[in-house]
Amino acid sequence: ATQSPWANLAVVGGPGTIRRSPGNQALTSSAGAFHTQSSLNPGCLVAINGDACFGSGTRATATTLRSERFDTRPGTTVTPSFNRYNAFFTGRYELSDAVELYTELGYYLADTQRIQPPTINLNAIVIPASNYWNPFGPTTFANGQANPNRIPGLTNVPAAGLPVRLSTYRFVDAGNQVVNVENWQSRFLLGARGKIGTFDYDTAVLYSEAQARDSSNAIDMTLLQRNLALSTPDAYNPFSGGCSATPSLGDCSPASKATIDSFSFNLVRKSKTSLLLADFKLSNASLFDLPAGGLGIAFGVEGRRETQEDIRDPRLNGTTTFTDMVTGETNLSNVAAVSPTPSTRGSRSVFSAFAELAVPVASPEMNIPLIHRLDLQLAGRFENYSDFGSVAKPKIAAAWDIVDGLRLRGSWSQGFRAPNLEQTKTVAYSRLNSNTDYFRCEADLRAGRIANYSACSRGISYSIFISGNPDLKPEESRGYDVGFEQPIANDRIRFGTTYFNNDITNLINTAGTFPNTKYFNVQSAKTSGFETFAAITFNDRFKVRFDHTYTDAVDAITGVELTRRPRHKMSYSAIWTPIDDLTLTATAITFSSFLDVPRFGAVNVTTPGYTVVNIAANYKVAEGVTAFARIDNLLNQQYVNPDGYLRPGFGVFGGIRMASAPFTR
Repeated sequence: ATQSPWANLAVVGGPGTIRRSPGNQALTSSAGAFHTQSSLNPGCLVAINGDACFGSGTRATATTLRSERFDTRPGTTVTPSFNRYNAFFTGRYELSDAVELYTELGYYLADTQRIQPPTINLNAIVIPASNYWNPFGPTTFANGQANPNRIPGLTNVPAAGLPVRLSTYRFVDAGNQVVNVENWQSRFLLGARGKIGTFDYDTAVLYSEAQARDSSNAIDMTLLQRNLALSTPDAYNPFSGGCSATPSLGDCSPASKATIDSFSFNLVRKSKTSLLLADFKLSNASLFDLPAGGLGIAFGVEGRRETQEDIRDPRLNGTTTFTDMVTGETNLSNVAAVSPTPSTRGSRSVFSAFAELAVPVASPEMNIPLIHRLDLQLAGRFENYSDFGSVAKPKIAAAWDIVDGLRLRGSWSQGFRAPNLEQTKTVAYSRLNSNTDYFRCEADLRAGRIANYSACSRGISYSIFISGNPDLKPEESRGYDVGFEQPIANDRIRFGTTYFNNDITNLINTAGTFPNTKYFNVQSAKTSGFETFAAITFNDRFKVRFDHTYTDAVDAITGVELTRRPRHKMSYSAIWTPIDDLTLTATAITFSSFLDVPRFGAVNVTTPGYTVVNIAANYKVAEGVTAFARIDNLLNQQYVNPDGYLRPGFGVFGGIRMASAPFTR
């Protein structure tokens, strides 16, 4: 990484090139830029200590100073350590032959720790002229003490000194960032099911809640600048560089713990979501008889209340902002290298209703040629959201058995996905970014300071502002699928394939005029492909299955391939029961390579494919008691899944499941 203890700096409000005698030596560029570097590398102008010196201009980390790029690997974690605890209870109570009560209680607790490289400086901050270590500081401090660190012989720096802007830098002496995350979830469900006349009913109330707390050591920009203004050795020293013997690691002149503590704090983020849901469903597998069989019907209603809150630290959410004491520049974020992010809260209520008919059209008893059985499914769902209105979507499906065992199936449906509360409720937040400053590159090119754009090392930091949109509409889809399924060899072998095609509109993405963006319904997409499977049952104790999905996903307007959509996904599974009470399973899941968004730059990248192998065992110890064990990622693959997250490596899990017969009166 280019951010390291070797700093890029620039004089603020100076005369241009800073010079010293004898020889009218230039110590900075014409823009006042200078840097710290290893004394063993070419370009030293003024020695700082045995390891570091000052050089003119910005650091040439692509050429002569490449060895000074910071190695972020030592001491950091690739996959964080974690502890997880999960308890789950289910219960049933038969109140009568027609009524059964049931409940579910669940609690989940997890904590993880991740060690990241030391904090970098992305927010612009100016080191006051009064800083004890400032090489262009005053000749005499306010207390009358002579400045021992001002470069001798400066010819065009006033006696009061000049402030210096700190840009590319890493606070290595502050230590690695340690990120601790705790999250817990609870779930409570109470329901009843039974019969009302000829109908089966099921009704329940559910409440679930999830909370998370993230904490990490961070740097308060206001406290940092207050410390940088000190005219004593207690002031933080960003001018000392790193270690010449190991220029990519360490800091050989670190600040004291007291100095670091004076501007460090614990950055905390708290988030919480909750769901309160109640539903009531009725169904009848045979409401009345049709020529081909009984007409099935199901319908129901549901109401739910969703809440979400994401509480950020006051130094980050705009409550305690940063104002540069030298330039007056402001930043909504008062935390080094962390973009300003407001706290968000939101809630909504949703009412929904559904109905479904299962219509038998033809049965084997009707003896219709080439129609052994034909069934239709007609369904619809309606939802009303308190924050953006109502949607209603239908579905039609059919299953046609040409002969006993050979089934053709197909469906047509419309669907939707509602925007989440963050997308509709969030007020404006920003994200820091950086890029090459081509305006200044052009100026350097015209002035002859560089030969071409490739030689330009001018950088600029900027913020992109993103906000929620209460006028968002749900993403909508329309699609169909057709396929077949065929058993052979007395149903010991089954195979089939399905073709699917979906058109998606109103995809939610960010759009707007730079740098202000917000969430809009801006995109359309088209996905199509095949799902194929084959399953073999060798005997009662051993069976295998193979599944393959091919997906072609493109932007419906441009035809460009969508990111994070692997073309191929394959799974292989085997289940073996060597003895009655023991079941062994093995699965392998393979994803092909896929197009991904870049971490740096604007060109999409290709993420390599991967295969993950998992194995598991279940053993029935006694009636209602089962011991289980599993190994996830047996081969310890390091991979990024299509959601963009690095997944855990090798993991071993085990436990006991206990169940009892339902209680009755």
